[in-house]
Amino acid sequence: MNESSGGSRLLTVAAATGPTGRLVVEQALDRGHRVLALARRVEALPDRDGVTRAAWSVGQAVPDLSGVDAVVSALGVRERRPTTTYSVGVADLVGAMKAAGVHRFVGISAAGVVPPSGPLVQRLALAAVGRIYRHAYDDMRRMEDVLARSGLGWTVVRPPRLTDRAPTGYRQAEGVVLGTLGRRDLAALLVELATSPAAPSGITYAVSLPGRAIREHVAEE
Repeated sequence: MNESSGGSRLLTVAAATGPTGRLVVEQALDRGHRVLALARRVEALPDRDGVTRAAWSVGQAVPDLSGVDAVVSALGVRERRPTTTYSVGVADLVGAMKAAGVHRFVGISAAGVVPPSGPLVQRLALAAVGRIYRHAYDDMRRMEDVLARSGLGWTVVRPPRLTDRAPTGYRQAEGVVLGTLGRRDLAALLVELATSPAAPSGITYAVSLPGRAIREHVAEE
């Protein structure tokens, strides 16, 4: 990966037509980066300068990633059945990254993958959500294990509940935070993590800032 803090980067965005992935593509392009967008339905990908489209589904061979600076995974599931979308999909991407010499990975997990803590009301609420999404959370943990063993430079965001609210900026944290995170704020964070040489490795948490919608995303340490 080019360690320069400026200039255009080439980002691979997996699940680029999903509710978060399409916003990651949009954010990356708006910041002057180029995108290799991977999706099952390439016809649903944006027809914009700077986007190269490629078909990919979890469990299939990942297109060649030569020349890519970083991979952003926006993989997700809607159903509550047992799944391997996260773990198998990320394992596919990790294998393709190693083959192409790509070292930077950014992905999405969830705050609910860790045991509930904090005040009783918070623990009860998180435990209830954990029971509803237990299959997805189980596979997110497997995904994080894949990354921990990968030898790559990786960062995974564990957001709280995601919303479609207008962007208000976000705050990163070292542990679970109450609140919500807008998908546009999440997309901004993912692009920042993928392109900043100072981005932290490992697990990070984030929450949207309260207040009115803003045009520019603000990251607070």
